[in-house]
Amino acid sequence: MSGKVIRMRRIFNPADNRACIIAIDHTQFMGPVGPLGNPEKAVAAVTSSGPDALLISAGMLRHGVKALPRNVGTVLRIDGNGTTLGDFEASGNALYRDVESALRLGADAVVIMLYVGFEREAELLKEAARVAEQCDRWGMPVMMEVWPKGPGIKRSDDPEAIRIGCRVASELGADIVKTFYTGSIESFREVTSGCPVPVVVLGGAQKDDVKQVFTLIHDALQAGASGVAMGRNVWGISNVTRMVQAVKGLIHEGWGVKQALTHLG
Repeated sequence: MSGKVIRMRRIFNPADNRACIIAIDHTQFMGPVGPLGNPEKAVAAVTSSGPDALLISAGMLRHGVKALPRNVGTVLRIDGNGTTLGDFEASGNALYRDVESALRLGADAVVIMLYVGFEREAELLKEAARVAEQCDRWGMPVMMEVWPKGPGIKRSDDPEAIRIGCRVASELGADIVKTFYTGSIESFREVTSGCPVPVVVLGGAQKDDVKQVFTLIHDALQAGASGVAMGRNVWGISNVTRMVQAVKGLIHEGWGVKQALTHLG
């Protein structure tokens, strides 16, 4: 298990066991979106302020690796569910590559989706467990992105669905869980207290107001989150350098929302 310990320390700051992870895997299903068109420039921009890690697609890693600082970890997306040209919401999930492939690319961890409440739920859970077994074999951490989805799910941030999904992910072998914030400190504390592995929150669609982003991060941390894995709500901001600094301040320095807003300017 020493391999997992070493790699987890490349993602989570050992001083506080928290992580500022910036997600730039969107190009795998959205194409050259926003500032992610040029992989090398995109990697350089989002790492200029030293996030702990990137959540990245294989193409972005392969073509942007020259700009990747040696002290920024990588969490490689190894699955997907099509593109925005297809029926993206209705499609299922498929593994695009295996753990050995991720190791060859130099990844420190892998990430896969874990849809709960979905029609093919049993099949997807079985696949997730197989990936976790591969990761154990190679000493590679696996992040599972818990996403409630299906006919019985009214909201993807439903507290009960998130609470169950995160615990199930840990039972299947997840070393890290990425999921939605449930909207309140009280409900999200139920999520983190019931999940024995670190939980990081995603940002989802870009918010209208950056204060919403900072408040989400602040409250999630108060509820026991171990950090964030956010994309559009970070690299979608015009001053991405200061945005990453502000997010790091919230996570690692104990900043409040007001201090983060002041820093962003």
